[in-house]
Amino acid sequence: MRGDAPYNRSKELYKPDYEILQDYSHLINTSVSGMYVEDAADLSNTLSIIVLLILKNGHETRKLARHLQSQKGHLQTCYNIWHWLKFNIKYKTDTLGVEEIRTPSRSFYDKKKGIDCEDFTIFAASLLKELDYNATIYVADYDNKNGNYDHIFIKSEKIIIDVVWSNFNEKPNTIEKKHLIHEIR
Repeated sequence: MRGDAPYNRSKELYKPDYEILQDYSHLINTSVSGMYVEDAADLSNTLSIIVLLILKNGHETRKLARHLQSQKGHLQTCYNIWHWLKFNIKYKTDTLGVEEIRTPSRSFYDKKKGIDCEDFTIFAASLLKELDYNATIYVADYDNKNGNYDHIFIKSEKIIIDVVWSNFNEKPNTIEKKHLIHEIR
């Protein structure tokens, strides 16, 4: 949906406090690897599938969620989730006109190939849901060139988790409009 912004370590205010491992496959339920392919023009259907995958497949992330949970609280846990996704799964836009919507286990499987913003949203919201944190899904228009929404991200309380963006708990100043689409509880 939008290009990957470069990561700027000099702005990093937080540090991960989870154990960094060489391999995380034992923390992801990889027995289910679903992917849905949709016409990118059907935003309503895409959003329905996103919510359904979070609710039905969030359990795939249960062990990883516990691994990323911080004793320092919600803000640090959200940072750990953002950091883990940012540095363990490659970002790649979907083919133009096609929306590939992945379960968390499928996103993990495709980590080297790359996933895009709705897959990161599904993964992050699933991790939060497994820890009993709320996640609110937003769609956004970053350039207002065609008036369409071209990005999706989440907030947990007031904390922004947008793995495609370069910094934790920030959104680009180029957002023209955003719209809340669903709250996961």
